[in-house]
Amino acid sequence: GAQAQAYYEAEVSRILGRKVAIRLDGDLKTGRTLALLQLEDAPLITGVKFTGESAVPQESLAQAMSALPGTRYSPFVVRKAAEASLRELFDNRGLLKAAIAVKDAPAAPGVPEIAIQQGAVYKLRKADLRINGKESPELLQIAAFPVGAIAEWDKIEAARARVLKELSRDGYLRPYGPLKREYDAAQPELDLLLDVVKGSQFLFGKLTLEGVTNKQD
Repeated sequence: GAQAQAYYEAEVSRILGRKVAIRLDGDLKTGRTLALLQLEDAPLITGVKFTGESAVPQESLAQAMSALPGTRYSPFVVRKAAEASLRELFDNRGLLKAAIAVKDAPAAPGVPEIAIQQGAVYKLRKADLRINGKESPELLQIAAFPVGAIAEWDKIEAARARVLKELSRDGYLRPYGPLKREYDAAQPELDLLLDVVKGSQFLFGKLTLEGVTNKQD
């Protein structure tokens, strides 16, 4: 009846963050009811509200989500932006299992709410390196993973980049090296494996200079 319709309109409006009108059409032959939804334009996002525990300053969180204000509210877009933009802030502080959740309903029209539970700070207990399936102590030393320190992900990525750069100097221009994580179930520690496939080795071919030149060139 009208009471049920009003309830569903309110619930759908709350979840979508925009006003919804529902019209119910019944089919006497099949006994089915068809719900037709009419949506108003989503409100423009004017800001983002952050709740929960976070070692990342509110200003940094807001800056990471600064592309949202002025766009139309969409729970999907907000969730995607939160995961892409906020995850790095926590990973770079060793908060590798921080929970970032966008609330179903905005805190206010045009103000999505993001709840954060940062969890424990992880330390890097161990780092291994394999090149085409074989250990490489020399490249592991060049990588200089921050073993024994907080697992700040930007520093870990920098270590991975040093390995790939060293391989490129030997002509391996397209190495592939994912980082594999293994978490300790009892304490906030992390083991890493950088598993690199070198790929093809490129050799320097013929160099031809064309144009005006002189002997000093």
